[in-house]
Amino acid sequence: AAVEHTLVGDGEGLPARRLRGRGLLRGLELSDEPLPDLPASARRHGLLIGMVAAGQVVRIAPPLVINAEEIHELARRLSMALEDALE
Repeated sequence: AAVEHTLVGDGEGLPARRLRGRGLLRGLELSDEPLPDLPASARRHGLLIGMVAAGQVVRIAPPLVINAEEIHELARRLSMALEDALE
């Protein structure tokens, strides 16, 4: 729940609509407008992401040995990448 709030928040500001999926394999559904600069922005923040569904969903597939602290760090970095891609 905390990770979802970091990425989606209260619906204001970030372009994420909802986090879907189960376990570690997740998709972050973006709002109406695709963000073509998001993969490059994520790389600048140390993340490799995949875009699916015509650029409307960010595929999140961390390693199976990730711990809770690293998941929160992933969410923080992805949130920063989303903010940068909006600029």
